[in-house]
Amino acid sequence: MSHAESGTVGRLLIDSEAAADLSLGQVRDAVLPLIRSNIYRVDIDKQAIEIDGPDVSHQLIDPDLEDGLRWLGVGSGARSRFDFREQRSRLLLALEDSWCGVFLASHLATLRSEEPLTIIHLDDHTDMMSTLLVVEQSADGSSALEDPLTGVPFDPASPADWHSAITSGAITIGSFLTPFFALDRIVEVFHLKADLEKAETFAVAPQAVDHDLLAGYRFHAIELCDIAANANPKRLYRRSNDAHELLIQLAEDRRAAIHIDLDYFLNDYNGNAWQVGEIDVVAMRKCALARLDHFFSALDRSGISIACWMIGVSPGFCSARHWRFLIEEIERRITDLEASPARHRTRG
Repeated sequence: MSHAESGTVGRLLIDSEAAADLSLGQVRDAVLPLIRSNIYRVDIDKQAIEIDGPDVSHQLIDPDLEDGLRWLGVGSGARSRFDFREQRSRLLLALEDSWCGVFLASHLATLRSEEPLTIIHLDDHTDMMSTLLVVEQSADGSSALEDPLTGVPFDPASPADWHSAITSGAITIGSFLTPFFALDRIVEVFHLKADLEKAETFAVAPQAVDHDLLAGYRFHAIELCDIAANANPKRLYRRSNDAHELLIQLAEDRRAAIHIDLDYFLNDYNGNAWQVGEIDVVAMRKCALARLDHFFSALDRSGISIACWMIGVSPGFCSARHWRFLIEEIERRITDLEASPARHRTRG
């Protein structure tokens, strides 16, 4: 549901001096990297960027979208497509990946205060871009997050706050992992990405970034940093194309949330209309099955305790013609994994 549909509009104020010599189009292009994935317009008279909430028009590039929506029981309207999420027997499912932030916030409530938030992230993207949440600094030096589009404080541990910030557009499909690094606890993301050339590990530093054209806002983002020798960073990001290599880094006592974006297995369009064309379904599904086998084999050998599974379907990235195939394959493998003698021996 967009702000426009709910009768409200989020607004970010433009620095009139900085934008004085720019055309409307130049202002619009300049803020696009920050506002991305939202419906927005530049109001020169009000010296503001008006944001109507998430833009799901990228979903429409998929010629098979209606078939996929019908299988999931989702209406074809923008609001239905944006809002859809459901609890299935073994996993949580959403069309738009940003809702996995709500799922993870709910998972947080099951963790002890000293227990790490561990996320195994299968995705063709990091989902750790900057947000539109702003960092508010207190007199005592502490900081907190706020959604400037609604004026409401944001707590990364609150599912209700997540719902509000996703609906306003402050958090999008490309940034939903970022707010968790603002938590005062151990947070670690283990990212499996197929096209990486080498495995890498970074410390993650929360930071506040500004924009030349937006007056006085400090937006919440993160920076990846090299890890000093013998350091044990509180916030960690590891990435690899090899699930065995990635998962061996996890301690066996970790309870992990597993997030899967279907575009890890099959990314047909990457949100771009120009990539729409003929799909070699047989070859692509053969590749997807190999990746599924690889990941679940590594998971079966590990001693990781799996707390929850969540899937972002990613319309406009993974073609709807693959949704049923992939989701049913994942659900079948979860069932097999739960019954695996190897895992019971590892855990025992």
